[in-house]
Amino acid sequence: MTAATGYHDIVVRVSVTVTNTGPRSGVAVPPQLYLGRPVSAVTRPPQELRGFDRVELQPGAAHTVEFGLTRRELSHWHTVTHDWQVEPGPLEIAVGASSRDLPLTATVDLIAPRLPQPLTASTTNGAWLADPDAGPDVLTALGVRRPVRDRQPEPVLGGLPGRPASA
Repeated sequence: MTAATGYHDIVVRVSVTVTNTGPRSGVAVPPQLYLGRPVSAVTRPPQELRGFDRVELQPGAAHTVEFGLTRRELSHWHTVTHDWQVEPGPLEIAVGASSRDLPLTATVDLIAPRLPQPLTASTTNGAWLADPDAGPDVLTALGVRRPVRDRQPEPVLGGLPGRPASA
């Protein structure tokens, strides 16, 4: 998933086949799609209902239900950027009859830009310098023209006191 992905573009597709194995026609308990984030920088519920569908089937019939998840449906409000952001990392997908009956599961790895972390008084110097917006300002405030790691050693003109310069 890239930044060029629109909010309403489908970025994850989930398909599940529902089969009526009984002797009568009927309506399947709506297949429900749940998402979970085992690792997240923001507080989230263990599972979030993200879709469901009603399926009416004759005996022995099968129907494929497809769920399309958009970038917006995978996003949360990020208080630093003041925008909807997709958090990179593992996304647990589960489908079943209810939140307590989820026999189908899969995990996908969402690829998205790393979320910016807020800079505070307790943020390390390295994090301040690594920040693309704050880093150059910090260096300027310190009177450093460019990062020390980018500097080349300056040539020694002349030798040490009392010794001639080497050729």
